[in-house]
Amino acid sequence: MMKSAYLALLFSVMCAAAQAQDGGNSSSINASGDQHVATIRGNAGIAQLDDDKIELLQRVVYVNGVSYGAVPANCEIKFIVANGKKTLYVNGKPRTLPAKP
Repeated sequence: MMKSAYLALLFSVMCAAAQAQDGGNSSSINASGDQHVATIRGNAGIAQLDDDKIELLQRVVYVNGVSYGAVPANCEIKFIVANGKKTLYVNGKPRTLPAKP
């Protein structure tokens, strides 16, 4: 009985350590006046901001199903709508559609 309790404790510590190591994943939406911001942190996430869907899947960021390219592991994605203008940021740098081959 004690052995299974130790195994359960060890498993939960390992899960917590793994989540801390990869930083976990989070999504948030903030609205202030004319500016709305969707933020995704980590390796995966989905955010819906008005009619726009922002997704981070397998280290690729998508807006409304259109790929905006690969991103680094454990990144921060921000999608900002301000005064009708929409801008996507990856780790603080603006991201545009990749050039077509």
